[in-house]
Amino acid sequence: MASPVTPAATPVTPVVAPHKLLWTIWHTVVIVGIAAAVVLTGILTPSSYRVWAWIVIMALLLLFIVVTGHGITGLWRGALIDEQNTMSLSRLQMSLWTIVVLSAFLTAALDNVHTKQTDPLSIAIPVEVWALLGITTTALIATPLILNVQKLQPLQTPPGGAAGEQSEDAFIRAQGLNPDQQKAVGQVVMKIAPQLASWGDIFTGDQIGNGAHLDLAKIQMFYFTLVLVVAYAVALGALFTATGPIKSFPVVNQAMVALLGISNAGYLANKVIPHPPVAS
Repeated sequence: MASPVTPAATPVTPVVAPHKLLWTIWHTVVIVGIAAAVVLTGILTPSSYRVWAWIVIMALLLLFIVVTGHGITGLWRGALIDEQNTMSLSRLQMSLWTIVVLSAFLTAALDNVHTKQTDPLSIAIPVEVWALLGITTTALIATPLILNVQKLQPLQTPPGGAAGEQSEDAFIRAQGLNPDQQKAVGQVVMKIAPQLASWGDIFTGDQIGNGAHLDLAKIQMFYFTLVLVVAYAVALGALFTATGPIKSFPVVNQAMVALLGISNAGYLANKVIPHPPVAS
């Protein structure tokens, strides 16, 4: 018979103080400067060097994400930290695709403006690219929906666990987790403070039962995302090194869409499947 886990008698003191909202006038100045730099880079760079303009604009968009994340959370990696105070793979995937595709569109549009092309914003984007962006958006939205449901499920000791009630600290420690840094909210494992988020969170499970273990679905999704982003970035780079106006993006093979769809489906399915905690 499963028995409920009661909170520890003594509250756990976080090892770090809660962060303060650090958005300052300097964050605003940097954001405005980034926007101006993007426009000037695209307009002033000669077409023969537009591949370098694209690389600079990608770097500027990355800087934008870093600065806004720091302004909200006080951490340079703050944009990738989710509601569980952990680094999120779905946020990383969405950021990568957004930076690559959006920077390419900005570079192409601004170069068309610079060269006085007719209808400079008329740039055909293949439907497969929209599908890739849709898949990443679905993973970003579905992840918190799944975890919020699991947060409402009561945390219980597994069959064969210790008789009677046990402290939450002891239970979490039995799962291979650190109660000084992590806590249970329903079936979900959370970090006590965003400062404790680490890059290792991207590859570990989200539930109490697998929070201390590698999540192979996450590893597969990370590999597929990285390979496909790099592959499409290379195709875009070849487009920008060619001469003439840019009126369309490279066509994406349907196999790329299928690979990303499969990896994201496995990622979400593994979140839905219960991962029971071990007996203490």
